[in-house]
Amino acid sequence: MDRQFESHRIGLIGGVVLVALTLASGIAVYTVMQRQTESILLNSLEASLLGDRRLFESEINAGVTNALTVSTRPFVIQNLQLIKAAPGNDTSRQALQKIADSFLPTGFSGVSFHDSHDKEIVRAGRLSTNPALSVPLNTPAGAHLLWDGQLILRTVRDVEDDAGNRIGMATTESTLPHLTRTIAEADAFAKTADLALCAPRANDMQCFPLTQSQQVFSRMARTIDGQPLPMSHALDGQTGTVFTRDYRHQNVVAAYTPLGGLGPGMVLKIDQAELFAPLKKQLLIIVPLLGGLVLVGMLLLHWLVAPLVRKLVLSRQETAEVNARLRDVEERWRFALNSTGAGVWDLDIPANRILLSSRCKAMLGFASDEIGTRMDEWAQRIHPDDMAGLTAARQQLFDGRSDTFTNEHRKRCKDGSWKWIQTHGMVAARDAANAPVRMIGTYLDIGERKQAEETIQRQANFDPLTQLPNRRLFLDRLGQELIKSRREDHFLALLLVDLDEFKEVNDTLGHDEGDILLQEAALRIRSCVRDADTVARLGGDEFTVILANLPDRSHIEDIAQKIIGSLARPFHLGNEVVYVTASIGITLYPVDAGDIDTLMKHADQAMYAAKNQGRNRFCYFTASLQEAAQTRLKLSRDLREAVIERQFTTHFQPIIELGSGRIHKAEALLRWQHPVRGPVDPMAFIPLAEDTGLINEIGEWVFKESVRHAKDWCGKFGADFQVSINMSPVQFRSAGRIHTETWLQHLQEAGLSGANIIIEITESLLLNVHTDIIDYLFRLRAAGVQVAIDDFGTGYCTLSYLKQFPIDYLKIDRSFVRDIETNPNDMALSKAIIVMAHELGLKVIAEGVETDGQRSLLSAAGCDYAQGFLFAEPLLPEAFETLLRDR
Repeated sequence: MDRQFESHRIGLIGGVVLVALTLASGIAVYTVMQRQTESILLNSLEASLLGDRRLFESEINAGVTNALTVSTRPFVIQNLQLIKAAPGNDTSRQALQKIADSFLPTGFSGVSFHDSHDKEIVRAGRLSTNPALSVPLNTPAGAHLLWDGQLILRTVRDVEDDAGNRIGMATTESTLPHLTRTIAEADAFAKTADLALCAPRANDMQCFPLTQSQQVFSRMARTIDGQPLPMSHALDGQTGTVFTRDYRHQNVVAAYTPLGGLGPGMVLKIDQAELFAPLKKQLLIIVPLLGGLVLVGMLLLHWLVAPLVRKLVLSRQETAEVNARLRDVEERWRFALNSTGAGVWDLDIPANRILLSSRCKAMLGFASDEIGTRMDEWAQRIHPDDMAGLTAARQQLFDGRSDTFTNEHRKRCKDGSWKWIQTHGMVAARDAANAPVRMIGTYLDIGERKQAEETIQRQANFDPLTQLPNRRLFLDRLGQELIKSRREDHFLALLLVDLDEFKEVNDTLGHDEGDILLQEAALRIRSCVRDADTVARLGGDEFTVILANLPDRSHIEDIAQKIIGSLARPFHLGNEVVYVTASIGITLYPVDAGDIDTLMKHADQAMYAAKNQGRNRFCYFTASLQEAAQTRLKLSRDLREAVIERQFTTHFQPIIELGSGRIHKAEALLRWQHPVRGPVDPMAFIPLAEDTGLINEIGEWVFKESVRHAKDWCGKFGADFQVSINMSPVQFRSAGRIHTETWLQHLQEAGLSGANIIIEITESLLLNVHTDIIDYLFRLRAAGVQVAIDDFGTGYCTLSYLKQFPIDYLKIDRSFVRDIETNPNDMALSKAIIVMAHELGLKVIAEGVETDGQRSLLSAAGCDYAQGFLFAEPLLPEAFETLLRDR
């Protein structure tokens, strides 16, 4: 009886202990699994949201930076100034249209320019007219984030002239497909994942289409059931995670953060039901398992009187079964984590052993059996440059300052390539000395995110055509170099390199060939400097070079000369061979200036001085250049007023037929009588008119005046009377066909034959000649208009054009005529030109004849015509007509 009682007592006590231990174990296992799952998912959720935030900030900031350059482009400012001065200026409107069209390939979906009254002038591409949502952003420009079927970045920026006056407005739009796709594909993180982007309103908020709803919310409350939504925290500038309810009244886990300082907030959330679904599945396994364990234990206790060996064998069998089931539970838990896309690792620190899930190995291209369990082997795959950062992140765990860590580093794949990995880890167990002995965590492949960040960084800082630093990165590096030079007491040189004939190549051969030339020019400039020096492209055909830590000035001049020589070599563009030269402006820090803006201005002035001195050279900045630049700016403004107020007059210089002394030709020469300065030298204002584009309007006026007087003199002094008109290369290249057809039509309307007109062009026009220019010349010839090469002998292109193009006259430059009485070489060159021209069936006109001796020598050499002060200076039409009557 006592044995039976004792057996029942032992069985009862054992049963209670067994039940208690079983329930405690089950609850402990479930709690640990729940906490680990929550911690890993929350970290992953927050990390994913922060990654999305960096992506949004980078793309938006890069788009705003790109848009800001539109309103500061010199051509935009120049043409808007012209339109403000003359609202009906169709040439400037067409130029603005071309500029707007040229911006489309650089990442804009739409561009428009408005005048100072906000009236649209031109538009290129597509601009959203009625977006479903428009959110202002906290940016230097008037930027808005729109929803019109996709995310669009719109900027509206005033355009100001040099004096800071508003002359117009530029509007740009850029589509953000990567950001749109990021919102739409957020459910790749989890089935119920929802990525939200919202902006604050007065008492509520407005949201772009969410991942799950795909619906714009123009108004949404910031609270639900009296509790703030996660987005409300983000809009208040907070970052974190929370278990709460969303706008659908569903229980969710949400990570929230503000979008930097741009204004909107971001939230990434998933339903708690999906979060705990794997745990609930495990619970369905654990509960029956616990029940089975209790039943088995009770049966074991019931048969306690059986032989001890039998009990031990039975106990061992039951223990093995329980272990197998627990391993199954662990595998299911690992499967639940792997389904999130992360790999799981478990590190035994004392044993230097790491267990990796198949997902960890697959990330690097390995099969499950291709990587061992030794931690040393796994650590060898970490990129050497990233090892220090990873060690520092994990050291906090060993110092006891934290139980978790996060790090991003590169690991070597099976094929030898490197892949960016993000690891999250936590301490699972510590020893008596509080040192970690076991760590668990996850690996996540972040290669695509890193590649996107790198692409955004490159687009924001490098010129897409030449791959050189763009203006933004150049200014940053220049600022850093100025600080370094100031600290180390070294001087610095800034070189501004401008390609002299690039516009002609671009206009004649096309933008594609021009782009190839710019790429080759970038490589040549880069090869002329040290690796530590910076070469950047500011835009168009302008490059800059920063030379820092210089020993003396001779090094600067050596590099400048190397650049000039390298760029002077021929460029092979497909079947064409073209030549360009470079004008380089040089300014020194701190000798010339102490800040970036002044250095840039001085380099620009020095570069223009190099151009004015004949190009293909370099020039240092001097104080006199500053004064000359101011004078040039004032003259440019006066020139615009002169065009409007018609301050120009046309003078005519007779061209004498040396054989007979007859005058039946004259050259039309433009003169400017400034109301304050008086007569202005044509050598001062003609190049300025070409640079500003005013030469087109001035040239049209000169042509019409010349035709009017030519018709009058043909009637009075002979039907064969000819007027010679200078035509700038700019007129040919900017709108050659338009000028040609307009001039020929004007001749027809005036009732004057083309044979009464001679067009004078320079050799430089034929340097990189395009088929269009050839067509224009032959079109003129077909109408009877004759063509003369002005200043012949001063150019540097081949003489083959004399037989290729319809040329009628060669005009010997005055530099050869001036010294023919005293310099045998000049006389020999003049004779050679005359003989060569006559052999080719051309006539020769000598310019700058001032003495009887010069006339006699030229006449003896067989020269056909001459002009110069010996015969007459340029005369007003009335005085010229008097001269004709007296002859």
